[in-house]
Amino acid sequence: MDIQTIIDNFQRSLSTMFAEFTLATSCTEAGFQLISKSGHENTVSLKLGEELFTEPVSFSELLSNSQDVKSKGISFYQNMMIAAWSDLIDEIFEYFLAQHFDGHRDFIELKRQNIKIDFALSISIEVQTNDALSKDFSFRSYPDRFKLINGILNPGNELDAEIKIIRKHVLIRNSIQHHNSIAYEDLFSQLGAANIELLDQNGAPLSVTQGDKIYISVPELDYLKRALHLVSQKWRSFNA
Repeated sequence: MDIQTIIDNFQRSLSTMFAEFTLATSCTEAGFQLISKSGHENTVSLKLGEELFTEPVSFSELLSNSQDVKSKGISFYQNMMIAAWSDLIDEIFEYFLAQHFDGHRDFIELKRQNIKIDFALSISIEVQTNDALSKDFSFRSYPDRFKLINGILNPGNELDAEIKIIRKHVLIRNSIQHHNSIAYEDLFSQLGAANIELLDQNGAPLSVTQGDKIYISVPELDYLKRALHLVSQKWRSFNA
């Protein structure tokens, strides 16, 4: 499989995710619009089993938490997109490893690596080396992994704005997963900025500083999707 096919697969997956996101988020939006026009004293429960339901939740409580509900739904797809991007970087790394071991292109950008080889195993040295290098790469930090691949496929470091958008969302995902969606100190130190800018639900820029709750909007997710597409398309133009 060549670079173009690997990236084509990623872009198709990205388009599918966004289509699913659009459908799911439209359903959520339609639901809140209908709730807002109904009696706020009405309630809803979820069925757990035969004659077994959750405690009823009032429409007024649902509406008061609508921003959280919408953002968490959007963040689910943000996480999927960033995970797919991470997988793409790993796949491209493995492609260059295969190119090296097959004698098609020297992976000189990888430079010197320290790995352990077990001569007691029946697995060939080449396979052990390949597996060890792939595993080591997958555990590196995102900036290191991205820098290596982008340095090969985009040596001019074009699309700097889009690259920064993706980097921002990698850190936002960490904030959502490990910091309860709160903008944590290390997020800003890694970006080298005192604040980050996100698009609100109307597409207007919104400044987020340390300690703020992070809400992801539909326009912001679209912003991420376009950045992923543009950078991957730049990578796709690579010629060995």
